Amino acid sequence: MRTFQLVPLLASLLAVRLGSAAPTGLKCIVATTNGGNDTDNALSAFSRCQNGGAVIFSANSSYNIYSNLNINNLKDVDIVIDGDVVFPYNDGKWDLKRGAYFSIQGFNVHISGHGSMSSDGQRWWDNRTELSLVYSLLFSISVDGGSLKDVTFKNSAAANVGMRDTSNFKVSRITVEAISNSTHPPRNTDGIDMSRGSNVSIHDVTILNGDDCIAIGGGASNVDIRRVHCGNICHGISIGSIGAPGSPNGTLSTVSNVHFEDVSLHGCTNAIRLKSWATPVVGAIRNVTYSNITLEEVGFAITIDQNYGVGSCPTCVKSHSMIQIEDFKVSGVRGTTTQGVTLDFSAAMPATDVVFENIDIAGPTLSSNAKIHCGNTVGSNFTGIACP
Repeated sequence: MRTFQLVPLLASLLAVRLGSAAPTGLKCIVATTNGGNDTDNALSAFSRCQNGGAVIFSANSSYNIYSNLNINNLKDVDIVIDGDVVFPYNDGKWDLKRGAYFSIQGFNVHISGHGSMSSDGQRWWDNRTELSLVYSLLFSISVDGGSLKDVTFKNSAAANVGMRDTSNFKVSRITVEAISNSTHPPRNTDGIDMSRGSNVSIHDVTILNGDDCIAIGGGASNVDIRRVHCGNICHGISIGSIGAPGSPNGTLSTVSNVHFEDVSLHGCTNAIRLKSWATPVVGAIRNVTYSNITLEEVGFAITIDQNYGVGSCPTCVKSHSMIQIEDFKVSGVRGTTTQGVTLDFSAAMPATDVVFENIDIAGPTLSSNAKIHCGNTVGSNFTGIACP
């Protein structure tokens, strides 16, 4: 077996180029209309302080934003969110297919504060017809250098925090809450999604939601995830999905050097999860580790699904995923699971060097055995779990 390259990964993360905090310069305090439309005030503040300044959403203030905030070309900027930034339902009059409610792009951008962002998610979740049109993010980050810390994201219509084309970035101490108070679940409310970037750390976060707790997608490398709690009805800490129809071959369909450690999951439908589509898209899931994972009343403890999307994808061919899984290790998993373990590898591209060790999981009661389900395993090289 090839040695897992954790030392280089950790070294690279210690050397993350976060940059210094934005220099002390112009401070642009976003004015509030006390219940009116604060969109123009926010845009004005970013226009004045987009280079070397600080944009401040003040404490004890609520800001109603009625149009997408697409903020580009930031350089050496602090964004301080001490107030509550709200994107109201507004009778569903949002063109969310065009992008995030709030997106930022630039260099050396630091977002912090003890306030929140929200988008009236309960109204969206309760309206199933309009919900089918919601594919957007609450907060989108595309920056080189910077950080996000302490902010709370709540009641997002769909996904919460997305990082794409983001490198040398640190996320810490944020909270994501998407908890429905009705019979309609908080669908599509991913906690943190990250793709097409490198040298990113996600530490000390709490995510209570209704989709992937954290999902690492194609083009991501050198990602370190530690001390995370996932709950509500989350869908787990995931790699993928990778290789969707139409995706490019190669780097943008590859995930490499990703480490999850000290993660607890409660009540989630899935815990550890790999997802690749059964398409001809060529890529890889390489040098990925999960360690010290604690489960409480989760559905599936470990899922490797290389037939993701087969039921809804007319061009997919079962067991023909061309995403290569190699150097994958799960170590130190303990707790309770109702559905156990599912292994379904690709016959067209068998997995290599897959290790499961110190797996101590039980069924719904500690005296019952966890279930083991195996789909295709022919040709794949894995140890530590025996198929029945």
